[in-house]
Amino acid sequence: MYSEVKDIIKSHGMKATPQRIHIYNILRKHGHTTADMIYSDVKQEFPTLSFATVYNVLQTFVESGIVRPLYSTDSKMYFDITTTPHYHIYDESTRTFQDIKDDELLLTVKNYLASKGMEEYDIDSIKIQLIRKTTDK
Repeated sequence: MYSEVKDIIKSHGMKATPQRIHIYNILRKHGHTTADMIYSDVKQEFPTLSFATVYNVLQTFVESGIVRPLYSTDSKMYFDITTTPHYHIYDESTRTFQDIKDDELLLTVKNYLASKGMEEYDIDSIKIQLIRKTTDK
């Protein structure tokens, strides 16, 4: 697993430092997580690592395409390790994301855009996030 993560990081043009490898493994473990959550885990292995360093590593991962940013309904940034096309359900009560992989949904959206005369747009990606509202009782 260590060499696989090292290869992933290197393939995106970065040096595979122990800190980056550890942060990537935390992302793999949680799937969707915040910088605060990662920092909490990282501190156990690297007690002198600052939050700013963790955040900068995450931003570098975003810029290189290793992870994608997600935003909750309260605009908190999460990091998503899955970079292939998929969608999300965000649960406001648990503050968690769930992946939805549905190629038919993507095709439906593209067909809809074409039916509205927008086929000239070169759509690179479509982000759909369904939100499960917190219910007050």
